[in-house]
Amino acid sequence: MAAYKHEVALRSPLVAQVRSVAIHEGKGGSYETEDGDIKTTTTKAVSVPVEIPSASKPSFGFEEALHVMREAAEGMARKKTKSLLNAVSEVTQEVGNTVDAGGQSLSAELILRVWETLRFSFDDHGKPQMPTLVFNPVQEARVKEAFRRLETEPALRKRRDEIMNRHRLDWYDRESNRKLAD
Repeated sequence: MAAYKHEVALRSPLVAQVRSVAIHEGKGGSYETEDGDIKTTTTKAVSVPVEIPSASKPSFGFEEALHVMREAAEGMARKKTKSLLNAVSEVTQEVGNTVDAGGQSLSAELILRVWETLRFSFDDHGKPQMPTLVFNPVQEARVKEAFRRLETEPALRKRRDEIMNRHRLDWYDRESNRKLAD
């Protein structure tokens, strides 16, 4: 199982970053939002079929078993990634935390528009904990160019810094008003 979980994580690094919690009883749970709303959750079964040749076939060995396990891990990684992205899409739509790019390509300006809508956290040194950007690998050159522009073009750098400073002040306000557990 450890090897299988490792293979799934290799094929879906985004899902691997999400902490999982084992639910030993019941069919779901609930949580409270920052606004005080109680949201309920239900468990969702995710499975992939695994076919193993009959035990009477003497040539089925370790390498074949490893191949079957890796195929199952690939299928599970795809299903978990799709489920995660659907859940994120639902939640962001619900709270209105979306940006409609109107069909335009990814650009430094679009990244800044997205950052304006996000809520950032910061470390002890005031450095933002940046969100994960998920994109199709064919867009890698465009993504790198957008981030290069954010670093090198003075007007974009200035706007980026203004956005981050505003978020930093908001974060300091949130942190100073937090209630510590009893």
